[in-house]
Amino acid sequence: MYYLYVYHVCCEGTSVGTAVTYIVCGYLMDWLGWESVFYITGSIGLLWHVCWTLLIHDSPRTHPTITEKELKYIENSLGNSIVKNVSSSTPWKSILTSLPLIVNIVSQIGYNWGMYTISLQAPTYFKFVLGFNLKQTGIWSGVPHLFLWPFAFSFGCLCDYLIKANIMSITNVRKLACVFSNIIHGLFILTFAYSGCNDIFVIFNLVCAVVVSGAISSGALPGIVDLAPNFAGVLQGINGTIVIFCISISPYIVGLITYQQQTIEQWKKVFIVSAAFCSLTGIAFLIFGSSKLQKWNNEEQKDVKEIQPIIHYRDYMLG
Repeated sequence: MYYLYVYHVCCEGTSVGTAVTYIVCGYLMDWLGWESVFYITGSIGLLWHVCWTLLIHDSPRTHPTITEKELKYIENSLGNSIVKNVSSSTPWKSILTSLPLIVNIVSQIGYNWGMYTISLQAPTYFKFVLGFNLKQTGIWSGVPHLFLWPFAFSFGCLCDYLIKANIMSITNVRKLACVFSNIIHGLFILTFAYSGCNDIFVIFNLVCAVVVSGAISSGALPGIVDLAPNFAGVLQGINGTIVIFCISISPYIVGLITYQQQTIEQWKKVFIVSAAFCSLTGIAFLIFGSSKLQKWNNEEQKDVKEIQPIIHYRDYMLG
C-alpha cells in the first residue's frame, strides 16, 4: 500500500459518515421528529468513543496486538522524516513565521470555507429556493459525499504513484491536489451559484464541487506534516484551531446576506463569495506553498530537504 492509500482508508470515513448521516437523518426527521437525529447520532458517537479508547494506543510499539512484521514496517517507513533525538523545546518563532506553514493554513481556510458553506447551506438552499421536502433534502445533500471518497482514494493512489515514480516532487503533487481542492472546487461553487432553480444543474454542480474537494487529502492536509514531522502535533493543533475559528464565521456571513431574504439573488452572493475565497487561497498556495522539510524540524539538521516518501508496503512485505 502507498502512504496516501493508507491515509485515505483511515481518514476519508468522514465523507462516508456525512453521506449516511444526511440521508438517514432526512428520514429520521420525517418519521420520528428532529430530536431523534441527536439521540441516535449522539449514541453512535459514544459507542465509537468506547471502541477508540479500547483499541488506540500511544505508539505502535505499545500496541498489544501488533505483529513484529507490522512494527518493523512502520518504524522503518518513517525513514528520514522523523528524528528520534529531538530537542524538547518547540521552535515557536520559526513555526509562527514560516511562510510555507502560513500559506498552507490559509489554503485550508479557503477550502473549508467553500466546502462547509456549500455542504451546510445546500439543505437550506434546497428547502427555500428549490422547495425540496425533508427526504429529498437529506438524500441530495448526502449523495455528493458518497462520490467524494472514491475520488479522494483514487486521487491519493495517483499522487503516491507520481511521488514513488519520481514523476513529480512532493511539493508539486501537493500543488496539483490544491488545483482540485481549491481552484476547481471554487469554480464549481461558482457555477452552483448561477444554477438558479434548475434542479439537475444544481445537483450536478453540488456533486462536482464536493467530489473534487476530496483532493485536499493529498494536498494541504498531509502537506502540513511534510514541513516538520517532529512537530506534527503542534502544527495540526495550530492549523485546526485557526481553521475552525475562521470557518465558524461562515454561517454568520450567510445569515447577514440571506436574513429575511431567502432569494436566488442573495444565495448567489453567498456562493460567489465562497468561490472567490476558496480559489484565491488556492492560487496563493500554488505561488508560495512548499512541502520541503523545514530546517527547524530538527535543530541539528542544517540542510533543507524534501521529506522522503514512505516506502511501498508490498515491496517491503515481498522483499
